[in-house]
Amino acid sequence: MKMNEDPAAQVVVDEQNPWPGLDFFAEKSSAFFHGREAEADLLLTMVRHRLLTVLYGQSGLGKSSLLQAGLFPRLRADGWLPVYVRLSHTDADGLGGKGTTALIAQTRQFIREAITDAIEQGQLLAAQAGDPSPMPRDDESLWEYLHRKSSGLRSPARERVAPVLVFDQFEEIFTLGRSEARQAIREIFLRDLADCVENRLPEHVLKEMNRKQPSAAERFADLEFTRQDYRIVLSLREDYLAELHDLSDLMPSIHENETRLVPLNGWQALDAVAIPGEALVEPVVAREIVEIVAASRRGETEEGDGATAAIGEGERTDETKLEVDPALLSMVCRELNDERKRRDAPKITQEITNDLLKNSGRSVLHRFYLDCFHSLPERNTAPDVQKFVEDELLTPTGYRNMAELVRAQNRLSKAGVSDPSAAIQCLIDQRLLRISERRQDKTKWLELTHDVLCDVVKESRREREVREVKEREEREERERAGRRLEEAERQRAEAELQTRAAQQREAEANTRLKQMRRERRLGIAALVLTICFAGALCVAGFLPYGKLKTGEDAQRRSRSLVEHAKERLNRSDDERRNVVVLRQLARALRFDPGNADAAKLASQLLVEKNWCPPLSRPLRYLDSPLLSVGFSPDNREVVAVAADGNLVRWSRDDFKQLESLPLVPDKMSPENKKVLDSAAFSRDGKRILIALFPPNREKLRVCNWSERDASYRPSITTVDFKEPIRSLAWSHDGNFLCLVPQRFDQSNCRVFTFEGRDYRERTTIKNATAADLTPDDNWLAIAEVGGRIQLWDTHTLQPAPEGPEFKTTLQPSEQSPDTRYFFLVFSGDGRELAGTAMREPGRIWSLRDGTLKWLKPKLQRDQVMRMAFVPSAAAHIVAAGITGTNGMVGLWDTARMEQLRAEPMCFTEAMVYPNFSPDGKTVTLSGSFWNAMDTIRAWDVSLSRPSIDVSKLRLTGKKPPPWLADLADAIAGLKVASEDDETPPPILSELRKKYADSEVSGEYAPVWNRFLAEGGR
Repeated sequence: MKMNEDPAAQVVVDEQNPWPGLDFFAEKSSAFFHGREAEADLLLTMVRHRLLTVLYGQSGLGKSSLLQAGLFPRLRADGWLPVYVRLSHTDADGLGGKGTTALIAQTRQFIREAITDAIEQGQLLAAQAGDPSPMPRDDESLWEYLHRKSSGLRSPARERVAPVLVFDQFEEIFTLGRSEARQAIREIFLRDLADCVENRLPEHVLKEMNRKQPSAAERFADLEFTRQDYRIVLSLREDYLAELHDLSDLMPSIHENETRLVPLNGWQALDAVAIPGEALVEPVVAREIVEIVAASRRGETEEGDGATAAIGEGERTDETKLEVDPALLSMVCRELNDERKRRDAPKITQEITNDLLKNSGRSVLHRFYLDCFHSLPERNTAPDVQKFVEDELLTPTGYRNMAELVRAQNRLSKAGVSDPSAAIQCLIDQRLLRISERRQDKTKWLELTHDVLCDVVKESRREREVREVKEREEREERERAGRRLEEAERQRAEAELQTRAAQQREAEANTRLKQMRRERRLGIAALVLTICFAGALCVAGFLPYGKLKTGEDAQRRSRSLVEHAKERLNRSDDERRNVVVLRQLARALRFDPGNADAAKLASQLLVEKNWCPPLSRPLRYLDSPLLSVGFSPDNREVVAVAADGNLVRWSRDDFKQLESLPLVPDKMSPENKKVLDSAAFSRDGKRILIALFPPNREKLRVCNWSERDASYRPSITTVDFKEPIRSLAWSHDGNFLCLVPQRFDQSNCRVFTFEGRDYRERTTIKNATAADLTPDDNWLAIAEVGGRIQLWDTHTLQPAPEGPEFKTTLQPSEQSPDTRYFFLVFSGDGRELAGTAMREPGRIWSLRDGTLKWLKPKLQRDQVMRMAFVPSAAAHIVAAGITGTNGMVGLWDTARMEQLRAEPMCFTEAMVYPNFSPDGKTVTLSGSFWNAMDTIRAWDVSLSRPSIDVSKLRLTGKKPPPWLADLADAIAGLKVASEDDETPPPILSELRKKYADSEVSGEYAPVWNRFLAEGGR
């Protein structure tokens, strides 16, 4: 067997056994794999057109079968060499690699075995004398191997063959491969894989080439740096898609070409049962099997007679609405087929189906699991074997684990199993377990057959642990009861002795007791009074002490916060310092409302500095992620396109959510499923371009603003563009449209014009990564790969000639083939152009003379992501979204880039998409950058300056008003997290209502008048 190869090839799959059960379909059994033809064709198309393809889906939906039996035969027929890779994270130092290169070594070994098998089967030519070896060398990274000038892979027709590396169950790198011991191994492998995916020079290659050593030149002479004919496929469970997306900083294109595998519908499930089992099952029985398995997934049938009733009623069901798990369906069919063979029947009949499927599909899976242990040779050891499976082959969190076969046998032997090999072989024969063998060192590993078993095993383990706890508690209770009984017997014997002695003393004591009774009562009363008096003194002394202690602690924490705030104010490299300090001072005032230093410093910051306070609390849409945010053309609403197909609306006056509008009525789903893949607004907000989900299937649609209805209307207008949208440039009249797709590899900017009902493509500008139109729609700015920006004439669609007062070609200050601008935007008068690129400062060019201004954040960890200009032609104010540890949006005047116009708007998440309202007085900030957009906030950027002479203020900080801490949080826009209060801060309109009747001293009047007085800011 191959290294880490699943033994599906050992499962008999033929005309009499067309379903592999919980095993996946191997490539050689593809003739029996049906129901996933459309998904296999889609995968082939995605692999053809993109370097990286991501396949994700829930466990049990047949991702491995789709890859091996669906995609692999199509790849071979199309001239590719599929290489199946399943990495092992159990023994990182084996498999042909040492230390940090172990995962790369495993991948090289998979490639060697795939090439060897293809040569043996006549699909590849063996290397002749003088030909380059097609095998990867031990000292090669994956990138070096895939970028050879001549790979040595040739078909029998001597045509070049490119490999397709298919990494199955890739989520294991986030589970089994996440331990600290394997962190370095994981990081080196992911960096090598990312270099291949992004087709960029690895760091070690750049370093060796920069040294200009003869050995490096000789080593890299055989490399073709621009080669992109290989492909990479990542397959993983949907649970870990978010963790894969977290690698987008390392692999930016990881979002660009992904597809979700969903359950089979009724027709697909019927094909999976009826076509391979044509000679074994009648169509009516096949339909009943599908309905039972689908019902088990919906939970519509109850245990017992529910499935039988579903078979007997004979009611017709809409197959398109059924959802079927392929793994469960295959296991049920295999169980039915085994029962058919045991009865020596020619076909699976309705009687066999009724006898075997009296429970739902999940109960069938649970019964299968338990029956495997009932078939063990030593029935009395079944609990020990079951405990081994549940503890060793399943991680504590419920995922498949691997155990070395020899150690597993030793463990079972110590547990009292006389023949561990026979017990393990019995479970393998039952298809509960399987063995993976490494070709190099012949090490065998044991694991569960399929992920779909994990829930059943986890539930059984939980029931066993509950049972063990209950048995232990019952045993301990019995022991305690025995001890209590013994103690009771001893005490009874002692009591009898004491009773007899007491009877003898009773007569003597009665006389004396009567005499002492009065004296004792008087003594007890005196003692009680004394104790009560002493207790009262203690309580009276303790309470003030406790209050004093608590007050001192709060004051100490308050003073500490003020000291930290003062230290931060002295930092010149932090643009966020004043915002953070204001939040710290608000918290200090909550700990100690009388802290004069905190009140004085907070008042000084509020009056002296220029602030952009938030106008709204976070605006959220809980039903679906948001794709794009804008303002309505009449400036009355904040609008956002949601992935469920709705246009979500908030009032611009009070930011209350309004009724949502469906943008694609014919595609809307009542379950709030994903309907749209991407969306973008035109600059004036009068048009919305939307891409339907899944992408690459339908044209883009246009939604237009209706002046009469003051609302957006779905339109039949389409654009012949079938990729997710990254950015667009749209003329004011809507007749000229430029689109940039969501990818950087070989990006092309496509230009469309409106003709009749639809947009037709007019030209394609190659190697373009971003674009924008001047406000007069006469010039189109195109950012090329490498950083050069060229202006094109929108009428002729030719590069614009240079003019004496207008630069049409902007060269990068530093030439780099890796520079890729992902965003361009013109100022309101079209005289300035801003651009952002990954891992580089923001740039703003003057088109009059070509001079360049840099927007460099003061903190090195910060990255400029997006920029937006105020719509007014008279103002050259730009907002820049910056992400680092936290999100930040700042405002700059392009004439004075060295200083912010106001204190930045800061967040704990990366909300870095600024968007100005048509009047330029409000900006919405949306994000986050790394995840699906789910939050919008509106901020006031009218930038009113203080009307008083700050130098004449005499702030002492005495008697701080109760509203000062709330105001500090409201202006900063976010509280410092505290142990007892995590609620979001209020907004100014709420504070004006809350403190309307407050009395304001003269010292704090400037703060009150600027922010809280009616008609204030």
